[in-house]
Amino acid sequence: MMVEVKLPQLSMGVVDCKVSKWLHAVGDRVEQGQMLIEIDTDKTVTEIEAPESGVLTEILHPAGAVVGVGDTLGIIDTGA
Repeated sequence: MMVEVKLPQLSMGVVDCKVSKWLHAVGDRVEQGQMLIEIDTDKTVTEIEAPESGVLTEILHPAGAVVGVGDTLGIIDTGA
């Protein structure tokens, strides 16, 4: 099953953020709860966790991209 990694609502008033750094590459196995990506807001850097265990199959927004709340950042294949 393919699971989308989405940008959650980080705090009130934050509507978009910048992808700072991916902590894993496409093809890497990740575990649920493992830190996957760093996001920059105007005030802080936040780490986003993997929502499920599996293989990171796609990165939709590379480092430097500006993303909005609810945007899909990447895809994890839980069956791989």
